[in-house]
Amino acid sequence: MQRGWQLVWIGVLLLAPALILALAPPLPQSQVYHDFADQRILLGIPNLLNILSNLPFLLTGLAGLGLCLSRPPSTAPLSWLCFFIAFSLVALGSSYYHRAPADATLVWDRLPMTLAFMSVFSAILNDTVFPGCERHLLPPLLALGLSSVIWWRCSGDLRFYAWVQFAPLLCIAFLMKFHGFRELERGGIYAAFLAYVLAKICEALDSPIYDLTRQWVSGHSLKHLAAAASGGFLYSMLRRHRQRSQYGHRLAQDSRVDEI
Repeated sequence: MQRGWQLVWIGVLLLAPALILALAPPLPQSQVYHDFADQRILLGIPNLLNILSNLPFLLTGLAGLGLCLSRPPSTAPLSWLCFFIAFSLVALGSSYYHRAPADATLVWDRLPMTLAFMSVFSAILNDTVFPGCERHLLPPLLALGLSSVIWWRCSGDLRFYAWVQFAPLLCIAFLMKFHGFRELERGGIYAAFLAYVLAKICEALDSPIYDLTRQWVSGHSLKHLAAAASGGFLYSMLRRHRQRSQYGHRLAQDSRVDEI
């Protein structure tokens, strides 16, 4: 598919959901959302498993942060740095929310999630249809993510936040199908995408999974693990890319030495 048509389709995938949501009635935050299946008090801490299952976010985020600071990725370095910072903060925000689930605490869960998601979107756009445009892509995308959460908190309307969650996801799926990646690995993006989809499925099946496992683990705790795995796949992809770059650099140096 030619680049011009790809840009048209990306515009459609971003604008069509926005138009549909704009014509739809306001979408309030259901208070049933805060009623998680696993509310056990363990070691004196309410909702402990939903809190502990956020630990992989922190570990993956810190590992990725170290990777970005030691040797920044060759593609979209600022986007990946923002992603891993936000990914680390997801662990803190989500733990704070699950300690006392309510709209007021949910804000601190959603803010870093939107920043992480929009950072990845910026990195993928920079690697595909908008190479070299990171400094023009990242700030407005981060602003959109933050604004969607602030708008929901101030208005009680989730439509903007729903757009931020799903419209970029449609674009990423489109780019995986119809566009080649310059630096990133298609396999790593696919794995991260599928893990994120699995996380949303586990979130929707919170209570059934809790009952199926005989109240051992809930769907929401598994959602945290699957979402963290999504970031882990991206971290592994960037690490492999760095190792290949280092290997190529050493080969180039050895070749120059042989020529001398």
